[in-house]
Formats: sequence, C-alpha cells, structure tokens
Amino acid sequence: MFSRIVEMFNNFTQSYPITNIYLQGLCLSFVIWMLYLELSPTLGGIFFRPDSSGISKFRLDGVIPMLTHPFKDLTFWYPQNWDLNFIMSSNVGAIIYTMLKV
Repeated sequence: MFSRIVEMFNNFTQSYPITNIYLQGLCLSFVIWMLYLELSPTLGGIFFRPDSSGISKFRLDGVIPMLTHPFKDLTFWYPQNWDLNFIMSSNVGAIIYTMLKV
C-alpha cells in the first residue's frame, strides 16, 4: 500500500517537475523557519532548553505548539506574525525558491 503511494507520488513529480522544485523549496523553507525560531532574539529557546538541573538539552517537543498554534490563534495570520506562522513562511519561501529555480 505504502509503496503504491510512493510510486504514485514519484510519477506525479516526474510528470510535473515544477512540483518537485516546489517541494524542495518547501522543505528548505521549513528548515530555515525552524532555525529562525531557535536563533530569534525575541523568541529563541525552542529546541535547546534547560532541564531541571540547568543543563541545556535538545527538545523537539518545543516546536509542536508552534506548529499547531496557527490553527488555534487567528493572530498568527496577521501579516506582522507571518514569520511565526510556518504555513506562511514555508509557502512564501517555497514560491521564491521555485521562481529562482525555474
């Protein structure tokens, strides 16, 4: 079943190469967005947080609220908050990436 889905996806991306470029841009933009969250001076501390002993440890569960918040809070869709909204940031980055590659 899963192999059939992967085969259909591969056939689709081979038939429409711009889709493949867009998906590359989407993945790259998402990674850049996650780095922006961690390195942002106003937000920061999403992935590396101190535990109870005060030692900073990598914690991936800090990004889950940032991924779900645009679906719960309407203010994430205001233009001033688009940098925190992964949907907007990733799609704008993917569009720019696709325009540069094509």
